[in-house]
Amino acid sequence: MVGELEKGESAAESAQRVSALTAYEARLLQARTWPYNTAMLRAVFVSILVPGGTVMGRLVMEVINR
Repeated sequence: MVGELEKGESAAESAQRVSALTAYEARLLQARTWPYNTAMLRAVFVSILVPGGTVMGRLVMEVINR
């Protein structure tokens, strides 16, 4: 900030820039890093894992019945 004041920029512009950067940092800290929520994980489980388990169960039963 001192360098900007020495260049002739106003203190109000520097203060606004610092305020904006502070607000931006706060939003970044609040952002979730894990992009999945419970509903999405449930949908993945139901649409991928359950059918895959069903196929594996059928294959196991075919081997047992032979």
